[in-house]
Amino acid sequence: MKAKLVLNGTDISGYLAESGIAQSPIYRQESSVVTMDGIEHRSNIRKVQLDVEFARMRAENAYAIADLIAQPSTVTYLDLDGTEKTKVFWVEGPEMTQEKVESGITWVEGGSMTLVER
Repeated sequence: MKAKLVLNGTDISGYLAESGIAQSPIYRQESSVVTMDGIEHRSNIRKVQLDVEFARMRAENAYAIADLIAQPSTVTYLDLDGTEKTKVFWVEGPEMTQEKVESGITWVEGGSMTLVER
């Protein structure tokens, strides 16, 4: 299944690297209590983290992606179960490395950003 990523209404899926998006759970407000019978009870709030990798692209496209970012941002993505989800995320990045090509075009290589559900 092809990765999907829409950032604040703009589809940036075409700029994703082959590895695309790594999704992982993060837990907030974790607490645990051990009752008198010795059993531990845990509770937490599960949120989503998306680690996004970008393919090589022209610098102007990377700048356009950076301009889309607001804090927080509305993001649409494919969840691990294959359903499309829209949630609000904090954005860390993007981080990009520039490389100048002989033809005078500036390319961006190895970009990434992390999205953490609000």
